[in-house]
Amino acid sequence: MKENVMGSSSYYYPLRATCINNDEQCSLWAAQGYCDPENTEFQYMIENCAPACQICHLQDCKRQPKATWMPGDLYRMFERLVGEQPLTDYQQENGMPDLVRNFTIHSRPTTPLHLEEEEEEVVDEEEEDQEYPYVVGGPWVVTIDDFLTPEECDYLIEMGHKNGYNRSTETNKEGSNRETEYRTSSNTWCRNECADSPITKRILEKIYILTGLSVKNAELIQLLQYEPGQFYQSHHDFVAPQLRRVLTFFLYLEDEGLEGGGTQFTNLFPDEDEAVSIEIAPKRGRALVWPNVLNDDPTQKDQSTFHEGMRVIKGIKYAANVWFHNYDLSKGYNLNC
Repeated sequence: MKENVMGSSSYYYPLRATCINNDEQCSLWAAQGYCDPENTEFQYMIENCAPACQICHLQDCKRQPKATWMPGDLYRMFERLVGEQPLTDYQQENGMPDLVRNFTIHSRPTTPLHLEEEEEEVVDEEEEDQEYPYVVGGPWVVTIDDFLTPEECDYLIEMGHKNGYNRSTETNKEGSNRETEYRTSSNTWCRNECADSPITKRILEKIYILTGLSVKNAELIQLLQYEPGQFYQSHHDFVAPQLRRVLTFFLYLEDEGLEGGGTQFTNLFPDEDEAVSIEIAPKRGRALVWPNVLNDDPTQKDQSTFHEGMRVIKGIKYAANVWFHNYDLSKGYNLNC
């Protein structure tokens, strides 16, 4: 590693600024076996403790991972979710119709497929003035009620408290984390006991059934807590160049005694003069799904899915983020490339 990766080779030039130990505990974790590729913390070590593990070569930016989604796959995923495309055999065999029986479309890029076919045959003023109970022409935004069971919600809340919530931070262009005035919530990560739990694995399997995106494409589940007065102003989950998330699967874990704390998409039509926004209310067990990339090019950010966590007025908001990438994170590709 010293002679090649950190030496004079131009091949590894992009890595030298990022291949550093980002935590004072890196050497300790390396001694405890976290550098083993089978360890659940291996991906974290690649990103944050590569020198301690002598695995800087796994951060090779020139290696191109195999993409999961190709152009057009994003729309097909949502169309399967809302019943407009045939399910895959796996989805049918594993009960997807039951998982999505309580879905609601809040925004979508086009009119429903069957209505588009009808409009090709007959187009008149009445059809052109057709109103839908959702925004047409925006990004896909869909909720699924009762996606999580009460047991699953309670478990994630319990794990959040057990792991301990810390003030949320933002990653700047230099790769360091800092607290900001526009994000005042707290979070922790579903690691170790939480990640290995059968309950967590069941949640991720349900998400895989819906999306076709493997748990290997997902970051660790981020557990969130918003106390009264806390919020997260308008932001985007794609977070280039540090991260390139293609999909956000957001889970609401509690709504009892909660006022405020909704998720607002701040402008579904960024190219228009007048902003169009929608707000999704928290509901226990509800999943909120939206894309962070374009259907025609999953490597590019969708500018229409900026969103904010609205201020909590009363009670405590508990939620969770499941972020997916377009490739297998377990293979060791560096998110900072």
